[in-house]
Amino acid sequence: AFVLRYAQEAKDRTVRAHYLERFGKVLQFSRLSGLPRPTTVVTQNELREAVRLVEGTLGGEPEQALLRIIERDPANREAYERLGKVYLDQRKFKEASEVYQYLTGQYPTEDTYFSKLGLAEFNRANYWQALVAYEQALKLRPDRSHRLINLSVCYEALGQLQQAITVARQAVAADLANARYMM
Repeated sequence: AFVLRYAQEAKDRTVRAHYLERFGKVLQFSRLSGLPRPTTVVTQNELREAVRLVEGTLGGEPEQALLRIIERDPANREAYERLGKVYLDQRKFKEASEVYQYLTGQYPTEDTYFSKLGLAEFNRANYWQALVAYEQALKLRPDRSHRLINLSVCYEALGQLQQAITVARQAVAADLANARYMM
């Protein structure tokens, strides 16, 4: 009975892994949280190889390597972080936004994910969504006063010039070094 149960469990895991492999590229990042987690664990060697791809020290496609890791291990936070960075670097802001929306949903206390979501949304001309993301990043880490500049730019893009000026003054009052970003 033990061998039959073991064989059935192995078959179920294989079926799930093949399902993810065939259909993983079509899935939206926002839906990945509801997928069953495969039991296959990404080895550290695979992750190191993906990191070298991202850093450009290994020829190949970092995006594809990271997507393969995510398909095999949807809970791999580092792979998502690096994929988001790849998308931002490649100016694939829609994809970056999807990654950071997923990360902010999974890790709602990480201010950097909200800040990067704001960057992706701003570059997609979704200024209101960028503003909301930057406000959340500031709420989580109010000591990051340079993010006030991001808010100011969002207000300016939304045509709210008086609010943009007010927030820019707050940024300079919080840290005089912030003034260099505005020049």
